[in-house]
Amino acid sequence: MSDFEFKCPSCKQSLEASEDMLGQLIECPSCGDLMDQVPRLETTTKASAQHSRPYSSKSAIKETKPCPFCGEPILAIAIKCKHCGSDLTAKERGKPAAPAPQPKSISPVKVSKKKSPIKTGCGFLIVIIVGIPLLIGFFSGLSDIFNTTQAPSRPSTKTTSPAANRPTSASRPSPAPAKPQLLLLNWTWRTEYGYAIVEGEVQNNSSESLHNVQAVAKFYTVDKKFITSCDALLEYNPILPGQKSPFKAMASYNPAMNAANISFKKFMGGTITWEKKD
Repeated sequence: MSDFEFKCPSCKQSLEASEDMLGQLIECPSCGDLMDQVPRLETTTKASAQHSRPYSSKSAIKETKPCPFCGEPILAIAIKCKHCGSDLTAKERGKPAAPAPQPKSISPVKVSKKKSPIKTGCGFLIVIIVGIPLLIGFFSGLSDIFNTTQAPSRPSTKTTSPAANRPTSASRPSPAPAKPQLLLLNWTWRTEYGYAIVEGEVQNNSSESLHNVQAVAKFYTVDKKFITSCDALLEYNPILPGQKSPFKAMASYNPAMNAANISFKKFMGGTITWEKKD
């Protein structure tokens, strides 16, 4: 069968092949690309083909050599490595070969963890619930201190009356006892559903409003030994002059509880004078 010439579609290298290779998958001996359908350009004799091109497809496909860059086997007449893509002709001409493409480095990406809106909302709600009573008590304590320090003192007056007009110690009236601020009207304690519950009612016995008043209950054994205590703000805060307010405090029940007592104080540790109604 006669040979014919054709060009590689990739590197444009002129090659020759026999007609029985038409329609077959062959590899270009120059660039290494594969061709599935060989286009016929012109029919030549073997003699003219030998003078026109030095390459023979049958002999070139059989001869191989290692790639000087990656070491993989390639055709002996290849001008470009099909494995690493290096240009072999540049090295033969003494020029630096084009390096094989390197994979791009990937910079690490930090993954931000989003906070759950439910957890954030719950935390904010807890801060509000705990912080508001503390702020109320703190500012109330500051107000009491400020009112105490800023109360104007009454100037004392000196009398120039004769000594005979001065009352003797026997005739001076004794000062009236201080009136308690709070009056305990009634109270009691009981056990219910695993709790010791203390509840009762008080009355503001002063002429000023009382802020952040707490009822404090303490529990004891039959031998008067302390067990635990509990406290709670009065239901009405502030409690106005002459106003009555209920209160209720609870503690975990202990079977050893035999007795309890009640007292009153301010939320931030201030004292409240009180007495039990007869």
